[in-house]
Amino acid sequence: MKIILWFCVFTGVFLTPAFSHPPDAVNVAVSANTVAITVDHPVQNPLEHYIRLIEVRLNGEDKIRQTFTLQKGNQQYVMFIIPELKRGDLVEVEATCNKFGTLKTQETVE
Repeated sequence: MKIILWFCVFTGVFLTPAFSHPPDAVNVAVSANTVAITVDHPVQNPLEHYIRLIEVRLNGEDKIRQTFTLQKGNQQYVMFIIPELKRGDLVEVEATCNKFGTLKTQETVE
C-alpha cells in the first residue's frame, strides 16, 4: 500500500510538469500607443491548459495584469492601449501558463 501511495505522490508532483509547459514564444508589437501581444502555447485541450496570465510593465512599472480562463487554439492574443507610450520606453511582457511555467520578453518602443 505504501508503494502505491508513494507512486501516486511521485507521479503527481514530479511528472505533472512533463505534461504541461511554459509558453513557446511571446511576441510583442508596439505601434503608436498600442501593444499587441501574441503568446504561442500549443496544447491539446485549451479549455484546461491555457495561458492564465499576461502582465505588462512599462519602464519597470506594472501597467496591466490580464487573467484568462481559456485560450482559443494554440495562441493567446491580446491588444492593449497604453496612452503614455513614447519612443525609448521599455515594454516588458510576461505570460504564465495555468499548469506550469512563465516566459518573458521585452520590446523597446521605436
